[in-house]
Amino acid sequence: MPDSWKVETLSAGDGAGAILVIDFVRFSGDRTLGDLLAQHAPGRTVLRIDAVADLAEEAGFVSVPDLADAYHKVLAPYGIQTILGYCSAAALTLEVAARCNPARTLLVAPMWPTREDVAAALEEIRQGLGQSGPGPEPSTAVEAPVDLALEYAAIHETIAADLRRVITQNGFSPTEAEILVQQMGARYDAWLGFLLAAHAAPPGRNVPVARVVTTRDLAGPTGAGPVGGAPLVILDIDRPDLLNDDRLGAQLREFASAGLL
Repeated sequence: MPDSWKVETLSAGDGAGAILVIDFVRFSGDRTLGDLLAQHAPGRTVLRIDAVADLAEEAGFVSVPDLADAYHKVLAPYGIQTILGYCSAAALTLEVAARCNPARTLLVAPMWPTREDVAAALEEIRQGLGQSGPGPEPSTAVEAPVDLALEYAAIHETIAADLRRVITQNGFSPTEAEILVQQMGARYDAWLGFLLAAHAAPPGRNVPVARVVTTRDLAGPTGAGPVGGAPLVILDIDRPDLLNDDRLGAQLREFASAGLL
C-alpha cells in the first residue's frame, strides 16, 4: 500500500478540531456527506478520505484493518476531533476511530455489507455491461485472508472478462482493449473489493458512537449493526434520497450547535 493516501480538504477552518468524513465521491456529481458537512459546519476544517478512490489506484485486496492502519499514518498531523462515516464505510470508520481516538464518532445511514450485498453489487455491474450468467462462487471461509484474496481475484477476473468482451465487440484491438480494461475495471474492482473487505471486517470496535443517523427504510434491529446501543436519530427519508434532502443538512446543523461535531 502507498505510504500516503489522499486526504482531501473540503473546507479550511479557524483552528478548532478537524472533522473527518469517510464517504464516497460519486461520478454523478450528487451531493456527498462531505459536501454537506463543509456547508453546515461553518468555521471547521472538514477533511475527506475516500477508500474506493484510493483502492482504484491499488492492485489487490486490502482488508479494513490494513486500510485503517494506512489512513492512521496520514491523518496523524491533522488533529482529528470528530469522525463521521457514511453508509458502507461504517466498519472502516470504527477502525479508523479506534486508531485516531477522536472526541466523537458519528455514523450516517450505516450499512454493514453482507455476502449477498457483494454478490448483488457484482451482478448489477455485470448487467450494466450487458453480461449475464454465473459469477464466481463465494468462499465459505471468509475469515482467512487467503480466501478473501482469492475471492477478490475471482471477482476481478470476472469483471475483466466482461469488459474485454464488451470492448472488443466495439471494434477495439486486443492491445487497446487491455488498456481500457485496466482503466475501466479499476473502479469496479475497488468498489467490490471494498464491499468484500467491509463484509469481512472484524466485529465492531469498542468505539463510543455519539449518534447514529439513519433512514426509515434502514431503521430496525440491524440498522445500527455493531453499535446498536448508540443514540439513534431516524429521519423520515428513504436512504436513496438522504443526501439530497435538506433534512439531513438541518440535522447536521443541529449537531454542530449542540457541540456534537
